[in-house]
Amino acid sequence: MKVINITLMFDGKTEAAFDFYKSVFDADYSNLQPMKDMPNARAMSAEESEKVLHATLSIGSAVLMGMDMPTGRGVLNPGNNFIIT
Repeated sequence: MKVINITLMFDGKTEAAFDFYKSVFDADYSNLQPMKDMPNARAMSAEESEKVLHATLSIGSAVLMGMDMPTGRGVLNPGNNFIIT
């Protein structure tokens, strides 16, 4: 079976966006992990620790994944904030 996986990258807004997608698609989180729960997490600010490391919603046969871009890891611009696999 062929499946499409889409990963969206945000600048601190992943959880809000995925809560919206969850309501629209009547889906449930299969994973929602904040950066503070990352194994061997480096020291980070309280704000950074609450960003989303990984979010996953299953929508039919597709998987929608998301993450917040860690501070200092790049700039998100329209056109470079998603991955399709």
